Amino acid sequence: MKLNFYLRSLWQSFACILFPLTIFAQINITFPTSRIVFQRDNFGNGTIHVTGQYSQSIDRVEVRVVPMSPGQGEQTDWRLLKDNPQGGFYSGTIQVRGGWYELQVRGVVNGNVISTAELQRVGVGEVFLVAGQSNAQGFFNYGAPGPGDDRVNCVNYRNNDNQNNSFPKPDFVRMSDNGNVGPRGLSSWCWGRLGDMIANRLNVPVLFYNAAWEGTASKNWSETVDGGTTNSIYINDTYPGGQPYGNLRMSLNYYASVTGIRAVLWHQGEADNLLNNSAGTYESNLRRIIEKSRQHFGKNVGWVISRVSYYNAKGNNQEIINGQNQVVLGGNSVYFGPSTDNIQTPRPDGFHFQNGGLSDLAGAWNSALDDNFFNSCFPQTGTFPSFSVSCAGGNQLNINVQGPFSSVQWNNGANGSSVNFGPGNYQATVRDGAGNVYYTPNINVPNDLQSAPIAISVDGKLPLCQGSTVGLISSGATGNQWNTGSTNQRIEVSASGTYSVSTQNLYGCKGSASINVTSFSSPLPSKPTIAASGSLTFCQGESVNLTATSAAEYRWSTGDRGQVVTARSSGIYEVRVLDDKGCTSEPTSVSVQVNAPPAAPTISASGNTSFCQGGRVTLSSNYESGNIWSSGQQAKNIEVTTSGTYNVRFRDANGCDGISNNITVTVNPLPSAPIITPERPVVFCDGDSTILTSSSSAQYNWNNGARSRRINILKAGSFSLTVTDANGCTSPGSEVVTVKVNTLPAPPTITADRNTTICENEVVTLTSSDQTGYIWSNGQNTKSVTVNLPGRYSVRTVDANRCQSPSSNNISITVNALPAKPIITALGPTTFCQGGQVSLRTNYSTGIAWSNFQNSQTITATTGGNYNVSYVDNNGCRSVSDAFPVRVNPLPAAPTVVNERPTTFCETDNTVLTITSGGNIFEWSNGERGRSIRVYSAGSISATIFEPSTGCTSPASAPIRIVVNPNPGRPTIAVGGPTTICADQNVTLTAPDASAYQWSNNANTKSVAVNLAGNYTLIVRNQFGCPSPASEPINVRVNQLPPIPSIISEGRLTFCDGDQVGLRVETNYDVLWNTGESGKRIVAAKSGNYAARVRDEIGCLSPFTGPTRVDVKTLPLTPVIEKIGVYTLQVSNPTASAVYAWKSGSQTLGEIKSVIRVNQSGMFTVTASVQHSSTLTCVSKTSSVFDFILEADNNGIAVYPNPSLDGKVIVETQEILKNATLIVYDLMGRPIQIINVPSFDNQKLFDFSALPVGVYVIHVESQGFRRNKKLIIVQ
Repeated sequence: MKLNFYLRSLWQSFACILFPLTIFAQINITFPTSRIVFQRDNFGNGTIHVTGQYSQSIDRVEVRVVPMSPGQGEQTDWRLLKDNPQGGFYSGTIQVRGGWYELQVRGVVNGNVISTAELQRVGVGEVFLVAGQSNAQGFFNYGAPGPGDDRVNCVNYRNNDNQNNSFPKPDFVRMSDNGNVGPRGLSSWCWGRLGDMIANRLNVPVLFYNAAWEGTASKNWSETVDGGTTNSIYINDTYPGGQPYGNLRMSLNYYASVTGIRAVLWHQGEADNLLNNSAGTYESNLRRIIEKSRQHFGKNVGWVISRVSYYNAKGNNQEIINGQNQVVLGGNSVYFGPSTDNIQTPRPDGFHFQNGGLSDLAGAWNSALDDNFFNSCFPQTGTFPSFSVSCAGGNQLNINVQGPFSSVQWNNGANGSSVNFGPGNYQATVRDGAGNVYYTPNINVPNDLQSAPIAISVDGKLPLCQGSTVGLISSGATGNQWNTGSTNQRIEVSASGTYSVSTQNLYGCKGSASINVTSFSSPLPSKPTIAASGSLTFCQGESVNLTATSAAEYRWSTGDRGQVVTARSSGIYEVRVLDDKGCTSEPTSVSVQVNAPPAAPTISASGNTSFCQGGRVTLSSNYESGNIWSSGQQAKNIEVTTSGTYNVRFRDANGCDGISNNITVTVNPLPSAPIITPERPVVFCDGDSTILTSSSSAQYNWNNGARSRRINILKAGSFSLTVTDANGCTSPGSEVVTVKVNTLPAPPTITADRNTTICENEVVTLTSSDQTGYIWSNGQNTKSVTVNLPGRYSVRTVDANRCQSPSSNNISITVNALPAKPIITALGPTTFCQGGQVSLRTNYSTGIAWSNFQNSQTITATTGGNYNVSYVDNNGCRSVSDAFPVRVNPLPAAPTVVNERPTTFCETDNTVLTITSGGNIFEWSNGERGRSIRVYSAGSISATIFEPSTGCTSPASAPIRIVVNPNPGRPTIAVGGPTTICADQNVTLTAPDASAYQWSNNANTKSVAVNLAGNYTLIVRNQFGCPSPASEPINVRVNQLPPIPSIISEGRLTFCDGDQVGLRVETNYDVLWNTGESGKRIVAAKSGNYAARVRDEIGCLSPFTGPTRVDVKTLPLTPVIEKIGVYTLQVSNPTASAVYAWKSGSQTLGEIKSVIRVNQSGMFTVTASVQHSSTLTCVSKTSSVFDFILEADNNGIAVYPNPSLDGKVIVETQEILKNATLIVYDLMGRPIQIINVPSFDNQKLFDFSALPVGVYVIHVESQGFRRNKKLIIVQ
């Protein structure tokens, strides 16, 4: 209870501070919206159209763009968007480079920025419209790769109602693999990956629209360009009127008109393959589509044509491809797209790309949309209507839409580019001469235009104290006129009275405000006294507390507001006190003296303060006495042997200390004993050496007098060193390294295993006398070596210490040359067929040996291969001739003969025999020549092959036996009933027994049931499959069925549950219905397809009529009312797309949504209605009565939960507010947090958990609405 009383008292005390605060200026952006992409031009630039509102007078609006990420565009400077804006609204454009931006605007008054607004993800880049059939439209769950780049965008919309006249305002979103791509695309398909590729390649954002429609042929698009209808080629169905072309047209008129567009991406042709259309038909259809799209858009939009025809059942169709090529080659601003028939074939489901195929398709499109395309395809940029708003008088604003538009239609039914409207929300639908559509932003005209929202705020205390002044501030930044004569925004007043100001609001409408200033008659509070907690004179670093006499408030010259201040520096300390009325006393002051410390002592050193371990230094103060060292000593001089930082302090007569600078003493450690590392072995042979290396340091002291880090050792001995580091400190000695030198072994002796004169193809083995370690003069290292080159050979031995001896004796080797190679001569051709021979002769008569083991000068060769002969001379040296080839060609293989038709056939038929083996010249046993022959008579036939390249003939093929069978006689047909029938009946014709049947209507059974007029004949086949002559014809006559009747509806075919409609057929025949009923009239009360047929006097029945669809609409659910929050009622069981009619008692409210804001207590009911068409609306039953009671202490704003345990609260306003400001004040009246709230149209959650525990005031304001609510945050 005490806490509540305390808080209530504080609130009452500070209410006067909170209410007069100035309204914070606001500016917002109403167009563009996030993720829109404007088409850039061929120079990489684009125009962004910007509109918005502001809630305080400003003299200019500035704009700039900042890239969303570094490198994603070029940041601009602040540029003028609108100079001297009027009416609370602004519009303008900014030219930027292609990129992905945060759009920023700011309002400026007299050079000062008063408000800013930002909109993230606004792009200037590339815009495409996709059209065609299913492989352009896409599907869900086909493995479509979602885009990875944040800059790939689309419209989140699907035209499920098949609208052909209008589209809603676009909702731009990031493209995803499970979202819509408006107006009809499903999933990111291949377009998301293509968007990634273009965004990364061109470094600009990409926007896709998708108007493709699955299953459509080019004729479906061509037939609907003027709003007509077309039939599906797959099922017996008609597309909605104007579709599929309507989606493409409206995408251009409603979307591309604003964003602009680079080109239409056309991917279609599979359906035309199914129709087997010619190239000319396809070309004509597509040209018509392109021409109409440009006519309807009013611009020469580019088209990119994909070459596509493939599906599994039929494969490719070159006619369709030719048609697509002809469109490109003969078109204006028409370009080649990718060829996709070779991508992912066969297709997983027969028609559509899936998974990796979609990535491949994206890559193909990316290759087609190359730099040449972007350089040559001229983009079409968008536009947007600009407008101005001004005060029109009579509580109305004038709204003027500017631009070359053919019509401007407002949401209240008004027409015209310049209109005057009173309070309300307005939006215009603007059309140009081509039919392109633009929507203006929502324009909110406030309730009170004539009484401009002007207020006077107070800067200071009221009432006035004696001799004081107060500041009065107008909420109007400009155009102020005070009754004092001043035209400033702020005036200072010191006397009681009524002060008024008039100004012109941001709409140009006049307004005024006044305030009554009063003053206190009581005297000012008494002059205070100051008490000090200690001496007013002290050393630097100390302090004294100064306490003023008791009062309501305090104002120290230091800025402190408490009764006590702490003085730490010299000066005059002055205080004034305030009484409970806020009036201020005369000041009282005291003087505080802070003494400076004495001069700091200086330290001198007796020597170097950096020395080696074991040294020392003496430090001395310049003061003879009063020294206190940091080491605790108090002498003038101290001796230091350890590293550290030292200082000394001196205290003067005032008791103040001076402290010297620090001096650092460094005691350097001795370097470590060095380590000697041999770079080569320390034991080596006489004549060799080793190198000793010390670990690194600054200076080296070897025991042999050397001073370098590395020394070369040639003789045995012991070696060590010390090192001196950079500080001049010398290490202990290293460990000793001993070097040993070994003597060399004696030279060996060489012996040879044979005469040292040899032929050049022979060898000699040389052997050393020693048993271990060999190094021969030719580089070998074994005890014995084998040589075949002339020269002098020697060897050295290597002992156990790896020392080499002097060289051995030398042995000389002589090598004789081989005789000349024998020559072979052929005495006839060396190439012949299998079974022939040739004689070979050499030029040597003796000492010869042939490779086939003969030794005569001439031999006979009968087999193919390489022949050679060898010869031995007088030195015993042997030479061999070159290989002499002899080739024996094999005979061709016996050919293989196949019959391309049966070898058993009828007497009027024949067969074809073909040789499948390779060859060129073929001879048959019946005297014919050629690879294939036709045979008409029985017998046995074989073939041979002649190979002209070898002159050889093959053996004969296996013989083929030919059999010729006879044909059967002419058949007679048996008729099973009358040959005159109704068109839906048949008659059975039966053939005599045979092995097979062939009727003139292509039937192949023994009996056929026929129902078409005409002559029927029969051919039969015997057991050999031979055909007979045709039978005599049977003539069948068919009576036509009566015509299909028409069903006449006696009322609407679509109605609400509980209604019915009569259906009738006007005819002279009997009528039969598909419901089982008969008669010329029936009554339909349920949904379904109704059909009828008639029976004529002959008894023939007509086909059923086409279905007459009766659609009985279910009534909406009976609404159930529930309360949410403080001011809101909602229907807890809403029906999709329903409109609601609310009542309070018997009063009908204007609300139509399922959620309403309630301003007063009452008994509320609601009904739901669903409009199924312009003429049919179904209404639910009325809800139960809901008794709504508005709390008695309601002031139009609710904050809950309150108190809040976690700082998170819901704020709800009784009115719907636009562009509101929420301010959190502490109890001192200071604004703690300011939040811009675009719309208070429902409960808003705010997180104040960062605020400390305490009591705050929530203040909400918006265009005449100002309300406060206390908020308590506790733990």
